[in-house]
Amino acid sequence: MSKLSERLIYFRKIAGLTQEQFADDIGWPRTILAKVEAGLRDLKSAEIILFAKRFGVTTDILLGLTDLPASVKIIAVDFDGCIVENKYPDIGEAIPETIRRLLDEQAGGTKIILWTCRVGKRLDAAVGFCKGQGIKFDAVNENLPEVIAEFGGDTRKIYADEYWDDMAVRVPEDR
Repeated sequence: MSKLSERLIYFRKIAGLTQEQFADDIGWPRTILAKVEAGLRDLKSAEIILFAKRFGVTTDILLGLTDLPASVKIIAVDFDGCIVENKYPDIGEAIPETIRRLLDEQAGGTKIILWTCRVGKRLDAAVGFCKGQGIKFDAVNENLPEVIAEFGGDTRKIYADEYWDDMAVRVPEDR
């Protein structure tokens, strides 16, 4: 089995997809995907680029020319009161320090999850506001694909290394 085949299987499983689900997702018969994953069918350059984009990795990582990235830090950040002043349901003024820190974290490879009670048009407005600030979310109100794969489903609780929330209460370590 080639490194490419191994990586395709790895990233498909990280995304929580069966072979059949992924084949449907890309519009291929499952039998063709099975041949690719078994190393019995080569991929065209355009297909490699498509798969890399689908999994959010570089073609070098997908082809095995670059090592897989090490475990990364995950931050779940609230919108109202953290990225902007809390004026819900409106969008408050930007909080520049939070935005700067998020952009610095992203530049360092941290994955960012928007973790908010907003839904529908209000959620779309919040995501659009953040996009205008240069913040790109790796997930919105859901876990990252690799976390979903690790837990065997998308748990109700968002998994992160840090939770940024203006309403957080710090629990003392000494009891």
